[in-house]
Amino acid sequence: MIVIGAGPAGCAAALRLAQQEHRVILLERQRMATPSRDRLRSGEGLIPRTLQELIDLDIAVADAPWALSRIQRIRTVRQNGAVKTTAIDRMGGILQIDRACFEDVLRDAAERAGVDVRLGWRVRQFYYTPDRIAGVVVQPPGDQPACVLRAPIVIDASGRNALSLRSFDLRIRAGAGDFGAVVMFFDQVDGLEPDVWELHMFGSGQLSVVQLSQIEPGIVRCGLGCRARSSCARWATRRTSSGARSRSTRRSRVACNAVSSCGARMYARALATACARSRLMDYC
Repeated sequence: MIVIGAGPAGCAAALRLAQQEHRVILLERQRMATPSRDRLRSGEGLIPRTLQELIDLDIAVADAPWALSRIQRIRTVRQNGAVKTTAIDRMGGILQIDRACFEDVLRDAAERAGVDVRLGWRVRQFYYTPDRIAGVVVQPPGDQPACVLRAPIVIDASGRNALSLRSFDLRIRAGAGDFGAVVMFFDQVDGLEPDVWELHMFGSGQLSVVQLSQIEPGIVRCGLGCRARSSCARWATRRTSSGARSRSTRRSRVACNAVSSCGARMYARALATACARSRLMDYC
């Protein structure tokens, strides 16, 4: 079997198939380097059901190197000042993770289970027989010529720009607006409790959301999502709270210019809120 994409979904599918004694080739177009253990992590969250899936795949969850902090409460702050805090500890909470390290662990587990992991292999198109898909046409790394890999089953787990979505016109067309995201990191945010995931809501017709959470001591993740015009497409920027100030500020201004005027105003307001609480108003 062939699995396209070595992200969490692709690695999990390949690992499960290998555990069931299937021969699996896992293809990933990128060459994955060993994840750096720097101070900035993705801070994405795993819910209890996902953690149970990992346990079922024999992935160690307790004291895992990719585990950061656990969120036990969600606090929602509305534009009118209304605040609601919901405890989620009884449901198991949300475990924030280092995404790069997490994917590295999954790929290693897949390889140990016998999966043929091929990094730097770009899938060009599906390979067809008269009645079905029977493999993929791939471009190996380096100067090697393109070749065909045949398999009775092909699983496409390559994400939002997946080959299957493009080949069979399965993409959902964007409507009047699109959703953009910006991620920033701060050393601290005043009043933010370590086990709380804060959600600040702005706007009505065009909703903007700011998410604040401490992913580990001394690192706070600030994620902004807002609706933008479809012509702007998706945009994202990543910045830190120390070093390279001019570059970070320039990227944030580009992001503001990419959205509609309404979206930019919401972005500026949300960013000012986060910066004020983190004592970094000079970054705006």
